[in-house]
Amino acid sequence: IGAPANRVERYAPVAYPVGRHLSYPQPAATGYSETREDTVIYHGLFVLGYGPIGVEEPRFGNVPLSDFDDVELEFRFVDEAYTAPHMAGINKVTYRTRSQRMKLYPGNIAEDNEVATFGDPNDITRRTRPETVRATVVLHFPEGLFKSTREGNDRSRRREFYFAYRPVGATTWTDLPLLWVERERRTAFSVEYDIAFPEAGEYDIRTTYSGDSDNDSVYDTAQLIAIRSEREAPLPLNEELAVVAVRIRASKQLSGGLDRLNFVLRQFAPKWTGSGWSGFQPVDHPAWSYAEALAGLSAGEDRIDRSLIDGDSLKAWADQEPDWRCDLLVRGNQRIGQLVSTICAAGRARDTFIG
Repeated sequence: IGAPANRVERYAPVAYPVGRHLSYPQPAATGYSETREDTVIYHGLFVLGYGPIGVEEPRFGNVPLSDFDDVELEFRFVDEAYTAPHMAGINKVTYRTRSQRMKLYPGNIAEDNEVATFGDPNDITRRTRPETVRATVVLHFPEGLFKSTREGNDRSRRREFYFAYRPVGATTWTDLPLLWVERERRTAFSVEYDIAFPEAGEYDIRTTYSGDSDNDSVYDTAQLIAIRSEREAPLPLNEELAVVAVRIRASKQLSGGLDRLNFVLRQFAPKWTGSGWSGFQPVDHPAWSYAEALAGLSAGEDRIDRSLIDGDSLKAWADQEPDWRCDLLVRGNQRIGQLVSTICAAGRARDTFIG
């Protein structure tokens, strides 16, 4: 039996809560890691459901996110007033409206991981994704970088990397400033080199390394481990979706990827007041989840106008049996008729269509 995880489910329907329920949200992007010296930063973007929505109990596995250092969250189409008290202890939390562009995971970023060791020849060429405006070359020294003397002491070593790029299909390379790397270090480390292109396109990047010494006392093995491509266009995220971007320092905190992020999600929906429908608010009773299943964003093109729903009957149901609950996470292809029947059954009711 596998442990719960944030699983990529391409083309799968959006999962969303009814009532209040634990969720390991679906990734909205592949995510990527950023490496600076000893520090590795994970970036992820996840779909919480149809907004607005309330968020509680942010965790990684069973550990509260507030127990981790250097954590940032950015929510879109999430109710700030409800969510903010549950985010206490997290370094930085930002809230955006459904139409605002997110900044923590601002663009369409893809990372291609393919380890290649510099040797003979000492240059490696890799290609970016199409429509790339910026790229990052990730370099790694698996043995560290140093020279060992006969006396057993370590001395620093300096090595250079030379970079050039060209549009795919072109023959002329454009040279870039070189990168100096100097260390006296026996443990592995990584460095990154950022490139900004003059226009969006697909590019070849050539990296040349000055190291690979034949001297057994010099440890300078270097690898190219990833090319990260960034497009200018934002990710095509539907404005109806509530999403969260995550940035967390992985070094000395996480092993593996950002794949066990979870929250307790709270459904928001209007209630019938006796004279009209209220604004969106946290709901517990299946009466209001029933109405939202018929008229909310999750119903898509099949949703009906809320004025067609018998609000008085739903209010009477909620007032007469206020303790009924329907807490579930809707996943996969589920027909609206089946869903409303499940919600009604949780409150010992039956839906009726009069037309």
